[in-house]
Amino acid sequence: MNALRFFRFSPAAVLQVSGEDAAEFLQSQATQDLRGTEGFCRYSLFLDHKGLIRGDGFVFHDGPESYLIMSYATPAEVLREKLEKHIIAEEVEVTDATDAFVVFAFPGESPEQVSAKPPEGGFERWNVGFLYRGRRLQRAGREVLLPAGNRDDISGECLREEEAECLRIQNGLPMVGVDLTGESNPLEGGVLSGISFDKGCYLGQEVVARLHRLQRTGKRLVRFWCSDKCIQTGMAIRSGDKAVGRVTSTAADPERGGVIGLAVVKARLSDGELAAAAGWDAVEVVEPS
Repeated sequence: MNALRFFRFSPAAVLQVSGEDAAEFLQSQATQDLRGTEGFCRYSLFLDHKGLIRGDGFVFHDGPESYLIMSYATPAEVLREKLEKHIIAEEVEVTDATDAFVVFAFPGESPEQVSAKPPEGGFERWNVGFLYRGRRLQRAGREVLLPAGNRDDISGECLREEEAECLRIQNGLPMVGVDLTGESNPLEGGVLSGISFDKGCYLGQEVVARLHRLQRTGKRLVRFWCSDKCIQTGMAIRSGDKAVGRVTSTAADPERGGVIGLAVVKARLSDGELAAAAGWDAVEVVEPS
């Protein structure tokens, strides 16, 4: 039998949000609809008043008046400051529990060691952790959030960071804080699974609703492949004397050689114009995730 394969990593943030006003407060701050009884796990963005992304995370409703927010790449201090800035008179407490947790993400189907299948939009208790559908390696991929002291509960072959990044890029999954920054709005990155367009008011909602209604964005996320291994994360893309985008993520392509990557570019340029300007061999729009 093949060894279990997983990517184990420390999340950038795990915050506990608790108190009698926690539900109402988070509902006013998150792009996702967080109404519901205990047991849900929903991916959400956190915006500023201009509709620009300040952070993201999976929100676990894990107990009465209690929620956990886990983010892959938004630093705990950034997410905590973002939330606490908007606590006025609510009975809400935000506690940093980042160092207490570790995440396991599995490529492919659910492994035998983790046989439960979490419902869409929910989580299953697994040992002393949470089994849910994440987005670190693939869309709706199986992941487990575990207390760091229980990291040995799952054993097998741990993927290298480079392998995990290649899978993420192949599956077209932008990462907030890496591909999408404080200069990005949600529609530019296509992270539509983190937004409820029916929930009503939240910080930045008017801007997002208007952009969604007009179906108009100034930038778009693309995936590319290039045989030139010199392409690196952070490189600017220029068309003539004008900057038209930036490479945000890269990884070695094990199948074709060269480099596979993600880039945020001006929406007005066609795929052909982009490929010519950047020197890429192939380019395609990333479908919303």
